[in-house]
Amino acid sequence: KSDDALEKQMVAWFGDKDHFVRREAVRLATAHFPKFSSHLVKLCADPHAKVRYEAAYGLGKIGSESNAQPIMKLLIENDNSDPIVRHGAIMAIRGVAIKEHAKGESDFIDSFVNHDSAAVRLATVVALRKQFQFNELNGGDNTYVIRLLAKLIDDADAKVALESARAVNDLQMDDGMEPLAKLVGKPGLSDPMIRRAISANNRIGDKDSAIRLANFAANSDYDKKRKLDALRLLGEWESPDPHDPLTNAYRVVDTAKRNFDDAAMAVSNSFDKLVSNADIVESVVDVAAKLKVKKAGPKILEIAMDEKANSSARASALTSLEDLEFEGMPGVLEKLGQNGDSLPPKLAAVYLDVLSRKDPAKAASLLGNVIAKSGDSEEVLRQKQKAFATLGKMKNPESGKAIKDSLAALVSGSLAPELELDAIKAGQDRGGSIAEAAEEYMKSLSEKPVISDRYLWAMKGGDAKKGKVVFNEKISVSCVRCHRIDGTGGKVGPNLSGVGKQYDRRGILESIVDPNLKIADGYGQIIVATDDGLLHTGVVKEENETQLALMDKDGNVIWLDVDTIEGRKAGKSSMPEDLIEQLSKDELRDLVEYLTGRVTPYVPVTTDGGHEE
Repeated sequence: KSDDALEKQMVAWFGDKDHFVRREAVRLATAHFPKFSSHLVKLCADPHAKVRYEAAYGLGKIGSESNAQPIMKLLIENDNSDPIVRHGAIMAIRGVAIKEHAKGESDFIDSFVNHDSAAVRLATVVALRKQFQFNELNGGDNTYVIRLLAKLIDDADAKVALESARAVNDLQMDDGMEPLAKLVGKPGLSDPMIRRAISANNRIGDKDSAIRLANFAANSDYDKKRKLDALRLLGEWESPDPHDPLTNAYRVVDTAKRNFDDAAMAVSNSFDKLVSNADIVESVVDVAAKLKVKKAGPKILEIAMDEKANSSARASALTSLEDLEFEGMPGVLEKLGQNGDSLPPKLAAVYLDVLSRKDPAKAASLLGNVIAKSGDSEEVLRQKQKAFATLGKMKNPESGKAIKDSLAALVSGSLAPELELDAIKAGQDRGGSIAEAAEEYMKSLSEKPVISDRYLWAMKGGDAKKGKVVFNEKISVSCVRCHRIDGTGGKVGPNLSGVGKQYDRRGILESIVDPNLKIADGYGQIIVATDDGLLHTGVVKEENETQLALMDKDGNVIWLDVDTIEGRKAGKSSMPEDLIEQLSKDELRDLVEYLTGRVTPYVPVTTDGGHEE
């Protein structure tokens, strides 16, 4: 068509009563006829959202700096109500900004950054974030992007500020971290915002950042967890974890500018205020010790000796005194030792651990007394297990004899089952002939024909809380992927909410270490061959005259036509045979303890009055 005819036709389409036609006309102009950009400007106010989106998106392709006002108007009227329309405007901002910036300095993007409307500024943040990512991939200059995002980090609107912080921190814009880091002292920030401010200070890693983090932990009204985050980062100041504390992304850390003394001085200057906060005092004394804050010694000593203080805080303080190489440590240990059995269990365990390095002979004797102590409470059990762990680290003759005696009791069957693993580990840790004796015992177990007999040391003595973590969070075993407890988890395997009532400890141990010995009814796998030459493995979930439903290990259900099945045979348990190889000895024992305690079946009622399958 001639230019006049084309223009006439396009104008007619732009004004067509059918919004689908208007939308397609916008797309056509965007792809082939940039001279019609003025019509796209008008259509940014179209009654239909799809047309407004296409018009804005098109301006990002063929628009110019003069189109700022209609884009702003679109964002103001939309006011974040329609995310698709907003996305079109975001792409318009980004597209025009790229073209204008390529020509040289432009005020186009600055006018959006400085706009009164929070909706306009929020869209601008997202546009800048997209532009940063594009430039990173294509080697573009991000100086102006970071400058503008850093400006918006302290925006009056919380959403705008947070999106800016997410862009700067999460995309590792190191040149924009300073404004974010300074916000750590500002009250009233959201948790996602304050976490990024803490992370930014850690990322910068200079003296001012250390001071800001120490002041934050000492003076802010933020959640205890965030104060602990700040203290942990200060404790690792000179050699920080390269993983981002918020996103866990790996980041190369420049340790050259990080000074141990900066963190030590920051903690020292804020120590009195820090240690007055009971919620974080354990972490405070631990970090002060790591940073060798000598000023902290008297206060830490006061905490360690205060019989009214929390036992965990006292235990942490005692450890910190040793780390500080406190000159009065012999006197401290002597005074604590005078209290004997009256020491709280946590403090007593740390006392014996420290004593094992200061007076090994005395420590070995006391540790032996702990192991021989009567009582079967959880508290006493953990004391005894801790005693074995301490003995395993010692090298003096007295400790060696204590471990030998315990291994002899293990072999004879007179050692408490809850302590069998602890005695084995102590022997292995000790080394030499004692380790050989422990390994010989383990070898004798490995030769037993019944698989579960090889792991009897795991039947008792575990920590149920740690076992719950293994069940729910240890990825290499993924218990929760196949099994449900209290309504959470997969359905490939049996519901284990009440497994402790169905099976004793031995039965639970067997199901973990030898899953094919006894397969729960309805959970055995079958292997099905079909006429297309394929083999299908899974648990039968449903079967009728025409179809068979198999659930695979990932929980996916496959429906097979019965008339296509050429044969089937029983398979093994859907539980992996090598599961035991993915668990440490402690994890196995903890898992058994956790499952043994699950004695109440969980049967939630569904909305239709029935029960969950």
